[in-house]
Amino acid sequence: MRLPIQWRLWLLLLVTANLIVPLLHLHRLEAQVVIGTLLISMMLMTGLTALTGFTHLLDLGHILWVPLLYWLWTRLGQIPPDDVFGTYIRALMVLNALPLVIDANGCHQVPEGRTGGSRQRAGLNQVMEAF
Repeated sequence: MRLPIQWRLWLLLLVTANLIVPLLHLHRLEAQVVIGTLLISMMLMTGLTALTGFTHLLDLGHILWVPLLYWLWTRLGQIPPDDVFGTYIRALMVLNALPLVIDANGCHQVPEGRTGGSRQRAGLNQVMEAF
């Protein structure tokens, strides 16, 4: 399945903000945590895609961003807002909050059975059996 151009550009922006830019600030703990969270989230999304296909369950891949955003929020007092890194962290927090709003809208469709075709439902059953 090929994503529309606007979604591909959105994903490029998210990867740039969560992987490329933090590499420029790798000496900062916050940047290291952002990269680690992105990599774990990507692994989770890859696993969900393998099990269920391209469904709304992929929204769960951003679940780790909730504690990340909270932790970054607790660190804001230690990051000056008027330097480059401080501006980046604040922009990243806004940028990473947007998918959570989108995901909250999409995740409600999973319990209603709107996860996709039979392959996706079979994958969803596998995920649920694992728990």
